[in-house]
Amino acid sequence: MDPERAKDIRARIKERKEQRRKTRAKGFVTKRRRQNLKEWVTFQRQRFNFEETRKKKMQERDKAIKERCGPNKSSNSMGEEEVVRLCKLYQNHVARLEEDLYDIDYDVRFKDMKINELRLELDEMRGRLKHTGLPWWGARELIEWIEPEVEPLARRNYATPAETKILTTLGFFRSGSFQWMLGTVSGTSQPSCSRIIAEVSSTLQGHANEMIRFPASVDERNIVSNAFYQVAGLPNVIGIVDGSHVLIKAPTDHGGVYINRKQRHSINVQIICNHQDKITDIVAKYPGSSHDSFIMRNSAICHRFQRGEFGNNVLIGDSGYFRAPYLAIPFSRRAALSVEQQLFNTALTKTRSKVERCIGLWKCRFRSMHKSGGDLCYEPAKVCKLITASVVLHNYCVNFGIPLLDEDEHQLELIIHGLAEDELD
Repeated sequence: MDPERAKDIRARIKERKEQRRKTRAKGFVTKRRRQNLKEWVTFQRQRFNFEETRKKKMQERDKAIKERCGPNKSSNSMGEEEVVRLCKLYQNHVARLEEDLYDIDYDVRFKDMKINELRLELDEMRGRLKHTGLPWWGARELIEWIEPEVEPLARRNYATPAETKILTTLGFFRSGSFQWMLGTVSGTSQPSCSRIIAEVSSTLQGHANEMIRFPASVDERNIVSNAFYQVAGLPNVIGIVDGSHVLIKAPTDHGGVYINRKQRHSINVQIICNHQDKITDIVAKYPGSSHDSFIMRNSAICHRFQRGEFGNNVLIGDSGYFRAPYLAIPFSRRAALSVEQQLFNTALTKTRSKVERCIGLWKCRFRSMHKSGGDLCYEPAKVCKLITASVVLHNYCVNFGIPLLDEDEHQLELIIHGLAEDELD
């Protein structure tokens, strides 16, 4: 990439960091703080309502006692038998009240014990779900989605529960850790952990056609193109294409073809995204030495564009791709550019930043796909399946509004910046 593009990207990144610093200095209210403030206000309102209700009940109780018992009786005018009868009557009343008090205290202690047990279960569940990279409620929704498909069919003892399988796989996608380390967390052996990851990944891959869909109908394409037009004024854009490398260990066969331009073994993944950071098409089967334009020319989506399935709609990409009626790339700065060409390059660069954010979200949530998670120690064919499964999870999170964790929000800009730096090299 030319130096002017690099300078522009660095300037935009510096401007974003400066804006974030200023907003923090002004006391910017984050989503987390806003949620905590709402919870506190709700609690205070409930507490006030509880105090008012308690006062009303005390007044009603005092009124009922006065009506039932009547005024205080004087014992000066009573005979001995009447005093004895009255004492027995009060003694019976006190005995019944003590019985009721004991029953109430027992119920309170029992309910407190149940509440503490539920709190412990909730804390344990949140702790178990913390390593998945998803909010605990988002992880629960994901478990409910695919749990029926991975539930053990055999009715034998010690079968691995579906929840354990899903949490183990999410932990792997989150960190890319070794299987024996994941086994210590989930309580399974390394061979069992390997089978679990393969089973759940295959299940997720089976949902690829459902979760990874390119806009085919005219209405869907119009929605996407209108959204992209609002970004920088480029018309008829229905997707942004880019390549991203997922690092792997050196394969035993034909290891040289997997070496990318940075002398690392990888899989070159072609990704097309829409305006909602959702991945609408993926090609995960080519080694790291494959050029982005080669992957695009041999992809199914390219053949569909060549057949005219999408009318006058186009994709946009960077200068690593070829120029075609259905693929717009920036004009080369090696020659003098007209004003129109410069404006087009500026608009394309602004629109194309969407794909960098999309890839950043995907790799930030699932660090096994990012270089910070280390090299994936699997054969290339299995790595391609894992990549597709992680994209299915990414799109599921986008569809159902599952946000990044707070710790990932702080790392997102760094990861996007790293992706931009990789393009410059």
